[in-house]
Amino acid sequence: ESYRTRLSDGDPTYAMTALHGLAGPMALRDYLARRLNEEDRALFEMTIARLEMAGLNARLVAAANVTRERVEEGRRVVVASSFPNVLAVFEELLLDYVDEDIVRFHYLSMAPNDRDDAVAGFLGINDGAVLLADCSIEEGRNLQEAEVLVNLDLPLDANRLDQRIGRLDRYAVRPEPAEVVVLTESDSPWVSAHIDLLRNGIGVFDASVSTVQRLLSAVLND
Repeated sequence: ESYRTRLSDGDPTYAMTALHGLAGPMALRDYLARRLNEEDRALFEMTIARLEMAGLNARLVAAANVTRERVEEGRRVVVASSFPNVLAVFEELLLDYVDEDIVRFHYLSMAPNDRDDAVAGFLGINDGAVLLADCSIEEGRNLQEAEVLVNLDLPLDANRLDQRIGRLDRYAVRPEPAEVVVLTESDSPWVSAHIDLLRNGIGVFDASVSTVQRLLSAVLND
C-alpha cells in the first residue's frame, strides 16, 4: 500500500527513482548522479559506489548476446529502452556482437523522416537486423515483420508496455506470436515482483490490455 501511494504521489521523485531502479543499475546510477545534493549526497554516493562495485553492464551484455543469437537465426530484432543513456551504452556494446551495417535507430531526437527511413531500412534487411528504439517507437509504427522484441527495461505503466509490444504483435498475422524478451534479475525481489505483476497479474505479455486501459490507468493513478 505504501509503495503504491508513493508511486502516485504528486512529487514524482519516488516514482522516477523506482522507474530507474527497475531499469537496471546503470540507469539508476546515472539518475542518482544527476540528483546529488548536500542533503542526500552521502547516501547517493554510497549507493552509486555499491552499484559500480556490483557491475553495471550485466543486463546489457545479456541483451547483446540474445540479440546476436536471434540475428544469427536471420530474425529482425527490435531493442527498446526508455532511457537514451542506456541505449547509447548498448549501441556501443552491440557493435562487438553484430555488424554495424545491420543496425538502425529510431530515436525521439531524430527527424520524423529519418525515423521513417530507419524503419524502412530495418524491414528491408532479410537476413537478420536490429532496430534500437526509445519511447518514440511506442505508437504509430507497424513492425509486424520483426520477430523479436528485446526490452532493456520495462515501463512502470503497463499501457505503455502494451503499446511497445503492440508494434510487433498486435497487427501481425503469423503462426506464432513475436518473441518478447524480458531480462530478469533473480537477486532483485523488486524487479522480480514487477515482472510477475506484468506477466501474471496483468497478462500484458500474452495479450493486449487495451480493452482495460482506462481501468489500469485508474489503478496506477489511484
